[in-house]
Amino acid sequence: MIDWHALRPDDLPEYLIPAWLGCMRYAISEPEIVAAFREDTGNQWKPPANTLEALVDSQLNRQEEFLVKFITWANTNVWGPLHDTDPMNKKI
Repeated sequence: MIDWHALRPDDLPEYLIPAWLGCMRYAISEPEIVAAFREDTGNQWKPPANTLEALVDSQLNRQEEFLVKFITWANTNVWGPLHDTDPMNKKI
């Protein structure tokens, strides 16, 4: 199971956790953002197409590994620094 608190940015105040979670949910649902992540990281994991693939992925924690890497990447490339001087200076 993913420890969401360990993945959130270090400078994220408690009151912004819902906004950050919403941002991560949005990012993972946007094909353009996921494509940028795949291009930047080379991580090509996709949800399993059948039961056998799902079983293998489950045993190897592939989905969890993908999500941890995606969230780490999205913290920098989508959420960005909390005190960015130029809020429009985002990669995506």
